Amino acid sequence: MLLHLPATRSSTSVTGGISRRMLTLNLRRLERDGLLVRTVYPTVPPKVEYSLTPMAQELHASLTGLVGWAERHRAAITEARAAYDTLTKQEPDAD
Repeated sequence: MLLHLPATRSSTSVTGGISRRMLTLNLRRLERDGLLVRTVYPTVPPKVEYSLTPMAQELHASLTGLVGWAERHRAAITEARAAYDTLTKQEPDAD
């Protein structure tokens, strides 16, 4: 999995309203944590490529599994909460 970013400073927003600075700070943190490898190519304009490390790929697989579990069991969890709230006569949580 690769992320390609032009290294020019002309754009202040990359995507979804995220500033280039915040994106760069978060990418550097992920690099520091050993989840990303940053490669800079000596081109004009400069090109920067980020790739996932094996550790990040393993994390991605784990999180994908967790998200899938949550999606599959969303209705059952909602039903269990409703049943619990009915039995205990409590106000439902704001989740």
